[in-house]
Amino acid sequence: MQDYENTKQKLKFMLENASKHQDQWEIRVPAIDSDSRIYRDYCHYLWSLQKEFSEKRLSLRYGRYLFDQWGNYSAEPENVDYMEGMADDVRCMWCVPHGCIESRVIIACHGGAYTYGSIYSHRKCYAHLAVQTNCRVLMVDYGRIPEVAWPQPLEDVITAYKWLLGAGISNDHIAIAGDSCGGAMAVALPLKCRELHLPMVAAVISISPWGDLEAATPIYATNRLDLLNCLDMVRLGGSILALSTDLHNPKVAPIYIEDFHDYPPMYLQVGEYENFSDDARIIAGKAYGCGVNVKCEFVENMQHCFHQMAGHSKDADHAIKRLAEWVKPILGI
Repeated sequence: MQDYENTKQKLKFMLENASKHQDQWEIRVPAIDSDSRIYRDYCHYLWSLQKEFSEKRLSLRYGRYLFDQWGNYSAEPENVDYMEGMADDVRCMWCVPHGCIESRVIIACHGGAYTYGSIYSHRKCYAHLAVQTNCRVLMVDYGRIPEVAWPQPLEDVITAYKWLLGAGISNDHIAIAGDSCGGAMAVALPLKCRELHLPMVAAVISISPWGDLEAATPIYATNRLDLLNCLDMVRLGGSILALSTDLHNPKVAPIYIEDFHDYPPMYLQVGEYENFSDDARIIAGKAYGCGVNVKCEFVENMQHCFHQMAGHSKDADHAIKRLAEWVKPILGI
């Protein structure tokens, strides 16, 4: 308990320090259709998911089934082909818009606390990003816990990145994107590239990054609007990761990254109602303090990974479009 209290104080200080220049990197975006039927349905799904996990001891198989329903809230984008294949020994799925620029690629890491979610639950959402950017998206079917232990998920993403480089795709034409735990991996990937002396990715897109694995940031003491990632849910996910890694390891908990030097431009997006808002602020503030070109956007009234309503929600569609318009010139599109 004392360790947790110490962590809370440490993260409070981190947040205060990171927020000193937030007027330079924070963007507030008003909601467009947060009173829509699709958003009400999405909120009910998140709440139901949290209740299922909180009240029952779910089997791994049933928990994954519930998380795979996440993709039901996205519309199928038109004129996109999906192709499954291998990046060396890592299974992946391509989202390829018709007529896209194939030499530009966004690597995508799905959310689900490293245990749930899949390339299938997130394929439509990332296909919308592919359409908006007019480039290919490579979704990584990284190994999930408990079948693998950390750091295998991040290692699998690195393998896919090296495979792309080996296939002749320039690092200047590759961005990394992810949501929730995938958003954390997107932030951590440049750190791993630096460690391995790999060419740096061109850009980082991080949606609702899960950076605090212990639910210790100040927001948990006051926010009751997050329907999914309540304190108990976040601690549950963190307890699973704690079996194979230190929860302060910056490669799994990117709020603990201290040195963002040589990082590419970063764009973080998060829903205003999310408990992961503090995670995003800490990451953005630290990156800005290291001279990174970073922006962190908070969308009014939105819940965790609201982008999953792509094709049905103006808030989701406009958010994805903003990401696309930002990353296209970086990739030379």
